[in-house]
Amino acid sequence: MKMFALITIINFLKFYIYIFIFCILTCCILWCISSWLLNMVSESILAEYQEKERKRTAVTITPCDQPSPRSNFSLVSLSNSEMLLFGGEYCDGETTIVFNDLFRWNMEKNEWKQIESLNTPSPRCSHQAVVFKDNMYIFGGEYATLDQFHHYRDMWVLNLKTNVWREISCVGGDAPSAR
Repeated sequence: MKMFALITIINFLKFYIYIFIFCILTCCILWCISSWLLNMVSESILAEYQEKERKRTAVTITPCDQPSPRSNFSLVSLSNSEMLLFGGEYCDGETTIVFNDLFRWNMEKNEWKQIESLNTPSPRCSHQAVVFKDNMYIFGGEYATLDQFHHYRDMWVLNLKTNVWREISCVGGDAPSAR
């Protein structure tokens, strides 16, 4: 009788172990599928931005109001009392907007101008920017919304005389990891 009870308990435990393993495998498969789908959506949104940029044919500089509220943008100082603001993100807890717009701010006159350039980098926030000579360089960043995430590992240069962007390719090795 004791042997029968022991076999019954073992069979009972095996059944629940099989159910537990099935649940874990199902969760892993669902997580993989959802990650793949989110990646596909993110890639298609970035492709739309790139297609829009390819259609632009000229640089335009337009006086404007100050940029919309945002965080995680880059802001660099130029030698002529001006600053350049690029990218950033806005999140209100329900939606997130990631920007790839470029603004020039004259601090003495408190005037803003929006620069719509050729070949603008994809929308990004949390990137790094620096001005050297007649160029502004940006590296990395991320496209992060409440349901999408993409790290960049690219480098771009903006010619400050022509206001035209150009992507810089890594020569002779790998680019730094995405940040």
